[in-house]
Amino acid sequence: MSQRGLEALLRPKSIAVIGASMKPQRAGYLMMRNLLAGGFNGPVMPVTPAWKAVLGVLAWPTIESLPFTPDLACSVLTPGVISNCSKP
Repeated sequence: MSQRGLEALLRPKSIAVIGASMKPQRAGYLMMRNLLAGGFNGPVMPVTPAWKAVLGVLAWPTIESLPFTPDLACSVLTPGVISNCSKP
């Protein structure tokens, strides 16, 4: 892995949360809450077709709709949803 790739993984400047949620019991909510409350300084971009915003942050319906490529994308989707991603 290149130095730049390692840097983006360990110290990302932007993060997409794929599967972000407004339901407090969901991992997507907890990840968003922790990133926002934990002092992450870069853009946090929730990706979810279910919500217009997550914890006050504008949400994007798809990965393709993000305004730029994030340094890091974290998927908090359930296994069933992930397996459906590969089906036409």
